[in-house]
Amino acid sequence: MNVQNNQPQIAPEDTAAELENKIAEIELKNIEQITETKANKLGVDYIDLKGFPISAEAIALIPKEQAEALKMVCFFYSGSELKLGALNPDNPQVKALRQELSDQYHSPADLFLISQNSFELAFKIYDKIPKIKKIIKGVEITEEDIKKYQTDISSFQDLQKYVDEMNISELVTLFVAAALQTRSSDIHIEAEEKNIKIRFRIDGVLHTVATINPDKWGKIISRIKLIAGLKLNITAKPQDG
Repeated sequence: MNVQNNQPQIAPEDTAAELENKIAEIELKNIEQITETKANKLGVDYIDLKGFPISAEAIALIPKEQAEALKMVCFFYSGSELKLGALNPDNPQVKALRQELSDQYHSPADLFLISQNSFELAFKIYDKIPKIKKIIKGVEITEEDIKKYQTDISSFQDLQKYVDEMNISELVTLFVAAALQTRSSDIHIEAEEKNIKIRFRIDGVLHTVATINPDKWGKIISRIKLIAGLKLNITAKPQDG
């Protein structure tokens, strides 16, 4: 009588892969046990970050380059509590950064000893942090712009001549260039009934250096807000920029 074996056949390579995974898992457990024992001897806290819900926001509190150099990560931040992990908690630079973060975020910072594996797991999260690109909006006043006008301004009469010919963007740059040229400490833009007065404070005294048509007032304010990074739609309260 023939008896058929209906049990699924396990390929030798599958068995080998499972064995390798088991060995790797055992090795990781041994490493974590060794790390925990080391923490007990040092009198510091220990944590295994495998499976810990580490957020990108927490990781980002330490710059990637600094984290890599110190082998240190921030794996938890609640707004009122920080938790940090390091391969060498006794490193003076690690201790200094711990204090710096605690002071900066006004939160107690607990420092844990972690294994190399935990560090690598946490460090991978840096790749999930969105890359922030600098956006240039075209509202900067460059050094070249300022120098261009400084060479042509020798008196306040020259300034008024340019004022009558320029658009709003050029006007604001011109005022900054002229103020630097005359070593002014302040630029005052004062709206009056008939015109807008541009006044520079030189050696503590305000001097009227130019006048502008009052219909340009709104555009000048908008230009200054753009340069300062202020919100254009807020007009009823002061803004810092």
